[in-house]
Amino acid sequence: MTKKKIVVVDDDEMVLSIIGEILGSSDEFEIFEAGDGNSAISDLKNFALEDIKNFLIFFSSFL
Repeated sequence: MTKKKIVVVDDDEMVLSIIGEILGSSDEFEIFEAGDGNSAISDLKNFALEDIKNFLIFFSSFL
């Protein structure tokens, strides 16, 4: 079974930690954490377009 990939974008370490713990406790997900949109894009550049289409990108703050 292929793990679902999730990018969590937030600059708050506590939020990243909580979301990572909640989702990371399952073998179903592979979590990528990014402090901002630029970091998220940088991480996504390492994947093929077909892989990126299957990502869930979670922005928990917009400020």
